[in-house]
Amino acid sequence: QVNAPSGTFYAYRFSARGFDVSGRARRIEPVLETATRVTARLEESRLVVSHAVNLSVLKAGIYTAELTYPTNFNVTDVRGGNVEDWKATAGKLKVNFTQRVLSAHRLDLTLEQPHKTFPAQITVGAVRVTGATTSCAIRSPRASVASRSSPPTKASSSAAGGNSTIA
Repeated sequence: QVNAPSGTFYAYRFSARGFDVSGRARRIEPVLETATRVTARLEESRLVVSHAVNLSVLKAGIYTAELTYPTNFNVTDVRGGNVEDWKATAGKLKVNFTQRVLSAHRLDLTLEQPHKTFPAQITVGAVRVTGATTSCAIRSPRASVASRSSPPTKASSSAAGGNSTIA
């Protein structure tokens, strides 16, 4: 201890050399995993596809989720806990939550595709969460057809392309 000038309480003197402290700080990024159940319903004038997205958020929470969907569909409804609002433009769907989402969360999306005539074949594309490290889709090989006069449907699925075709 050294003598302190008037007006100060304490003064210290160190005889050691100065030192530097350096460090790196990195933001903890969220890890997103998804599992999706897809069901399709073909009505007389439209194709309605429902996606039940089970979103698992690990390590850090999110306030917004961005999803991609086929551009030939229109997003008509987005439901889920803590969904504040959503906006769909040009194949991108942005979902805002009222509070931070961490751990398991479910989103129910409804997409529609209008048809003037009854189609001979339909293709259902995948909805993907941007930034998801793991994703899995469970698709029903059958679609429920609302028209009584139509023949039974036959379905095929392409896992590589992420599309299901029903003819």
